[in-house]
Amino acid sequence: MPRFLYKYRRLDQSYSKEKLREILVESVLELRAPMGFNDPFDMSARFVVEGTEEQRRERFKGLVRSLEPRIGWKAEQRAVQRMMFSPDDELRRVCGTALEQMRKHTGVYCFAGTPKSTLMWSHYAQDHTGVCIQFERVRDYRTLLHALPVRYEDDFPVVNWIGPDAIVDMLFRKHPDWSYERESRLILMGQASHYLHLRPEAVRGIVFGCRATDTERGIVDELLAMRASRGHPAVCVYDAARHPSKYRLIIRRGGI
Repeated sequence: MPRFLYKYRRLDQSYSKEKLREILVESVLELRAPMGFNDPFDMSARFVVEGTEEQRRERFKGLVRSLEPRIGWKAEQRAVQRMMFSPDDELRRVCGTALEQMRKHTGVYCFAGTPKSTLMWSHYAQDHTGVCIQFERVRDYRTLLHALPVRYEDDFPVVNWIGPDAIVDMLFRKHPDWSYERESRLILMGQASHYLHLRPEAVRGIVFGCRATDTERGIVDELLAMRASRGHPAVCVYDAARHPSKYRLIIRRGGI
C-alpha cells in the first residue's frame, strides 16, 4: 500500500469550503453513497446464484430481511421458500434490487494516489484552482489502513450472491478509464452520510493548484488558523507548478 493518500477539493462553492473545513479543522471524513458518484457503473456486478441448499436458504433469509426489515416471521419463511424454488433469472432481479439498496446506503470515502495528476486537478479541483490534501496512513492506521486499492478491469466482476464475500469484489472494481485516479477506498456498509473520525495528525500536507489565486490561499490560511486554534499539528503547505519542459506537474517546497 502507498504511504500517502490524497484528496482533491475545489474551493469555489460554500459546500466545498465546508468539506475542506471538516477535514482540516474537525478531522472528519464524510462517507458518501455510490448512488451519487459520477461513475454510473460504480458497484456494478454480474450475479450468479450458486451454493448448497442450506447456503441458499441462509442467504435468502438475509436478503428478505434487508429488503423488508419489518416483515414478520411467517411472511419471511414464505418469501424464503418462494425464492428457494424461483428460477435464477428471477433471483438475479431480486439481487439487483438489493444492490440498488446497497448503492444508496453504503458509505464510501475515495482517495487519490498522487498529487500530480493533471486530470484529477482538472476534474476535482476546479481546473487547478483548488487544493489537494495529503494523508499519511501510519498516523491513523486504525482508519487509513482499511483504505484498499481499486482494481481496473473491462468486465463486471462475477459475484456469487450466495458466497460469503459476495459484495467485496464489486466495491473495489472500476473500468480502466478511471485508472488515472489510482484510487483507494474506505467502505463501511450502511454508513452513507455518516462521518468517520480521523486523527488530526493524519493530515500531513496541503497542495495548492497551479492556478490557485490569493482568494483560494486566503480560504486555506483561515482554515489552517482555525486548525491551529484547536491544537492540531501544523500542516505542510506546497504548490503545484507546471514543469518547464514537460507535460506534467511538479510539487515545490521539497516535494511529496
